[in-house]
Amino acid sequence: MEDNYARLVDPYSGSLISALQLAGRPRWCAYSSKRDQFLVNIREPAGVAILEPESMPQRAFLPISIAGPHGLDIDDKNGLAYVACDGGAVIILDISTGHEEAVVPIGGGPDVIWLNADRHRLYCAIGKPGIIEVIDTQRAIVDEKVNTEEGVHTLAFDKKKAKTIRVSS
Repeated sequence: MEDNYARLVDPYSGSLISALQLAGRPRWCAYSSKRDQFLVNIREPAGVAILEPESMPQRAFLPISIAGPHGLDIDDKNGLAYVACDGGAVIILDISTGHEEAVVPIGGGPDVIWLNADRHRLYCAIGKPGIIEVIDTQRAIVDEKVNTEEGVHTLAFDKKKAKTIRVSS
């Protein structure tokens, strides 16, 4: 859907509980169980909307400095959001204050990211040139680059086994 709405749907009945018009096009969404809130990347204006899960009012909008928020993951323990942006960077964002703790340059426009909070690593799939960049979240640097092939822009992370799988299209 490209109507810039967030919709809360009952998973059992499929019925719409509530809907909220967002400031721009949503790209990715994540849920913080610790804070009981949804975070939604908004492409433009570049930022993260924080939504209340019961009736979906917007609690806050956190603007960010890099264009095109895309991939999103949450470190609930430390209150951080990781926002991978089309502008070629990952922003480490304090969810409570909206402060950008760090901006980590990456090698292209990202798609999916996954956090391994236990190992302090963020895996970022970049379809062009076909790499997965591994970011050390404590030092806020790219620690490793794994060459894949062009078009690999999707990955999944198994937290129990600490392994990733990548998919190309």
